[in-house]
Amino acid sequence: MNGKQKIKDIALQQNEKLTMPFTEDIENTLIPRVSRRCQGIELNSGNELIIIASTTGGLKSTFISNLMLNYKLINPDGYIFLLTYELPNHVYQYRAYRALLSQLKPTDPLETFKQVFTNTFFIRRVPANIMLEKMKQLRDCLPPDKADSEIIFIIDPLQPVFETALHHSSVRDIRVAANELLHQIKEISQREGITTIAISETNRGVALKLHSRQQQKPFQDMRDEIKFGLQSSLRETGCLEFRATQLYFLTWWDNGELKTAPPRPAPEEVEGILLNLKNTEGPEKDWNITWYPDEYLIKVKGEIKWT
Repeated sequence: MNGKQKIKDIALQQNEKLTMPFTEDIENTLIPRVSRRCQGIELNSGNELIIIASTTGGLKSTFISNLMLNYKLINPDGYIFLLTYELPNHVYQYRAYRALLSQLKPTDPLETFKQVFTNTFFIRRVPANIMLEKMKQLRDCLPPDKADSEIIFIIDPLQPVFETALHHSSVRDIRVAANELLHQIKEISQREGITTIAISETNRGVALKLHSRQQQKPFQDMRDEIKFGLQSSLRETGCLEFRATQLYFLTWWDNGELKTAPPRPAPEEVEGILLNLKNTEGPEKDWNITWYPDEYLIKVKGEIKWT
């Protein structure tokens, strides 16, 4: 019995306990509530560079943990390499484990977790040059006959780059530092069947520092924060320069009980922001905004088409 059939059998055996019917479609195998909202990356083929950005802490790691689970459910023999500076490995593992419990409700959780997360490797807190060398070594060790989308590099490296660059005098220095790293990452990942997912560390703290340096004032309105987050995701992370194929931007806000919470924009206001960005120089971008007012969450997907 091959790995894919084994995983499918496990899911089908637990069919009565599933929160939703088992399916091979990523969008339909999502776990409930916020974790479910954060999921939804579409892996079209190999040789993609996907940027994930957020101005809110916690969304990206939840997004990635659920992505890993759902990817392994439909590609049991696929390889995942998670290189991270931000969180300990066990945080991603724990969140993926909780997602597995919620989605499959297996009778033997640990054994199921081991079966699902084969060929999954966690590498943490190595300098950028060592990380890049490790990527080369891992790539060279992989079987040459892997099919499209069977290998994913998930890279969460930009936080230390931004933290170091914040000591520089200009936003341009920050962009140059981040772009240099992304450029090297993309060069390494240019091989058939490899998709690179780079996490853009545009969290609220960094965004506020950058915004304050540019505007000399904090965000006064949620619209400003969303606009800044989207613009920095496109420009400061190399999304345009290095021809990223997809961009995901996630954000949410307080429910209004806190007096310090910025007023949340209406959906049409966010759509207006996206239209303005669409008119900027660069490739054609199809924006798909998903609005969850009850969850106070926005998920924006940009499919970037290069001609």
